[in-house]
Amino acid sequence: MCSSDLTTWDILTAHSNERSDGVSIYGGTDWTHGNNLRYLDDTDEYLLSLGHADDILFIDRETAAVNTIYGLDGLPASPQFDYQHDVNLLPDGNLLMFMTEPDTSGAVEYEVTDSGLEEVWRGPEGQRPLALGQARRLENGNTLVNAGAGNDIYEVTPDTEMVWRLSSDEAGTIFGQFQLLDSLYDGD
Repeated sequence: MCSSDLTTWDILTAHSNERSDGVSIYGGTDWTHGNNLRYLDDTDEYLLSLGHADDILFIDRETAAVNTIYGLDGLPASPQFDYQHDVNLLPDGNLLMFMTEPDTSGAVEYEVTDSGLEEVWRGPEGQRPLALGQARRLENGNTLVNAGAGNDIYEVTPDTEMVWRLSSDEAGTIFGQFQLLDSLYDGD
């Protein structure tokens, strides 16, 4: 193994991803399910979210050393996140993600502290998607949320007031993933 190789087997203890509500994603065997990877240019790290292991890792790009782990196998989160998706590092250092929990799925923001993560904001809850989900902070301070298999995309204020909501329930489909664009036109 070269110095930049890294496997989850080297850093995490294997465990079942059986949920407390009895739902077992992929039969409880997909504990290393990575549901997002972002390169962080400022720190030359990768942010890796292992949704079924309930861990978020910050990995040095050059050495593959794990600098920090938040979650079940590292520094604790209060409350512990569960099936986190689309983890984003905000400009203030906080982490924004979509959490897929039994009855409280939605956007959650955690502040990074010396001892772990502390929840500082939670958007509207109640969707029950078993897959996907995204949360992105917009320039106006609002949060754009894609409930994935929950069939809704909506924008909420910091006070969790709904600005607008679009549902795909009638179409019988989900939105999948979104990508924020500055413009639909070249040169803008």
